[in-house]
Amino acid sequence: MWPLAVLVAAALVMILLGFPLRTYMSQRSSLAHVNQTLVGLTAQNKVLSSQAAQLQSPAEVQYLARADYGLVQPGQEAYALLPGAPTTTTTTVAPAARPAPALDAASPKTSLLSRFVQQLEFWR
Repeated sequence: MWPLAVLVAAALVMILLGFPLRTYMSQRSSLAHVNQTLVGLTAQNKVLSSQAAQLQSPAEVQYLARADYGLVQPGQEAYALLPGAPTTTTTTVAPAARPAPALDAASPKTSLLSRFVQQLEFWR
């Protein structure tokens, strides 16, 4: 009879302490994860606060407007440079090159339109 009473008492103690202990361990694990997230967010908040303070200066706003959006001050002109032709390392046989038409500025035949068309032919 005593062994049965001891066994029932042990089972009762395990049930009464087991569930709260498991909940406590789960909450402790969650708390550690949340604290780790809090440390990361605090560091990120410091970085963002310094960036926000930096953006309050007109010089920084002007720099970002020029660098990111290509904006200029009134009265200034913006120029965009096109990239050069890509270089190739493969060996291919080039087609026979056409001679470039002679541009004579003194010639009455070369109008603005014909010079424009010749320039387009050159880029082909």
